Amino acid sequence: MSENGFRYEVTYDEAFEEQVRQGDVNPLCELRIVVNGGDLAGAPPGESYIDDYIFYHFRKVASAIPEVLDGNDRELQLYSVPEYLVLRPHNGTVSVSLLSPTEIEGGDDHRGVTVPKEELVHGIVDAVEAYYTALTDVDTSLKADENVSELLATVDSIRETAYYG
Repeated sequence: MSENGFRYEVTYDEAFEEQVRQGDVNPLCELRIVVNGGDLAGAPPGESYIDDYIFYHFRKVASAIPEVLDGNDRELQLYSVPEYLVLRPHNGTVSVSLLSPTEIEGGDDHRGVTVPKEELVHGIVDAVEAYYTALTDVDTSLKADENVSELLATVDSIRETAYYG
């Protein structure tokens, strides 16, 4: 990955494992979004992690990627309300930011960090693959989970885009 990168750092801890052992594919996790080597602006003050339900987060983000690649803005509400993950494409790049509803309404997205579309796509695909590995390392029967299979199919379709190559 280049200096202009996008990646997730996710805390897969004992609480995650315990919830997965109970059949939950959607535990509440700490997610850190790293863009261009630094924390994504807009995370709560003094915190580099945001809490979100991991399956829903990745499903929401992965499902939004085709629209973003087609040039459409996406504002994805997070569990850690009131923040939204905002993706604004422009030519071959995407501005990524965490914004409150007030900032979105006011058009205040100056904190957005621009990354190449390819880096965004790779970062999301890599994060979903890491989630799948962490999930199935705890409980291999979840490989057959319908929701997880659907998420993987979405990621497979993202891999087929010109931006994954």
